[in-house]
Amino acid sequence: MLGLNKAFLIGHVGQDPEIKTSPNKGTTYCKLTLATPNHKKEGETWVDHPDWHRLTLFGLPAERVAKSVKKGDTLAVECTIRHGKWTDKDGQQRYETSLLVDRVLWTVPKAQRAEEFGSGRPPGQPEDFPVSAPEVDQIPF
Repeated sequence: MLGLNKAFLIGHVGQDPEIKTSPNKGTTYCKLTLATPNHKKEGETWVDHPDWHRLTLFGLPAERVAKSVKKGDTLAVECTIRHGKWTDKDGQQRYETSLLVDRVLWTVPKAQRAEEFGSGRPPGQPEDFPVSAPEVDQIPF
């Protein structure tokens, strides 16, 4: 059976990453949260309601992210989706969906983002790109 289990996310880091080592296997890992934009209409206005994702990195990528990424930075990642369940201390079944980061595609520090886009206008607005497609004399096929 063919399939694909990937998620690509671009968002803002919710807290400073902290590197840890698992007690059983001695594996280095890092957990962090990533907020991706989502908007919801409340009455007549649109309000920001970000979606929060739990990310886990292992090994060298975890160490690099823990050293270079801070709360508020923009982060783009490629992840594998994992579902898990466990029983908590009260005997209740708990479920969690987590994202295991396969690759960090790029990061933009919050300070650099403020310098580049200080106007508050995100890139890709109509001022940056033509609104209509250029006219074509002939179709190339």
